[in-house]
Amino acid sequence: MLRTRYRRIIFYFARVIANLLWWDIILIRLGFRRWAKRTRQKRLHRIAESYRALAIQMGGVLIKAGQFLSSRVDVLPQVVTDELAGLQDEVPPEDFEEIRLLPPVPPNFGGKADSPRIGGRGA
Repeated sequence: MLRTRYRRIIFYFARVIANLLWWDIILIRLGFRRWAKRTRQKRLHRIAESYRALAIQMGGVLIKAGQFLSSRVDVLPQVVTDELAGLQDEVPPEDFEEIRLLPPVPPNFGGKADSPRIGGRGA
C-alpha cells in the first residue's frame, strides 16, 4: 500500500516535470514560443487541478503542501494559487474511527523533561 502510494506520487511529479520541460523549454527553443505562451494558463490550471485531486485522494502532507503553496502568490502564478486555495477549506474530514485505531501517544511525549533546562542550555 505504501509503495503504491509512493510510486503514484513520484509518477505524478515526473509527469508534471516532463510536461513543463517539454512546453516551457523544448518547444520554446524549437521556435514555438507563441504557442507555448498561449496555452500556458490552461496547462497550469490543469496541473493544479490534478494536484488538488491527488492531494485530496492521498491526504496528509500533499494537502499541507498544497495549502502552503496556495498562499505563495509571490512564487506561483495566480491560476495555480486560485486552484490550490480549494485545499484550504474543501478537504473532506478524516474518519474518526480511523483516528481511534492509531496507537496511543506515549505518556512522556510533550510532558515535562527529567531535568529542567534554563535558557536552552543544560544546567
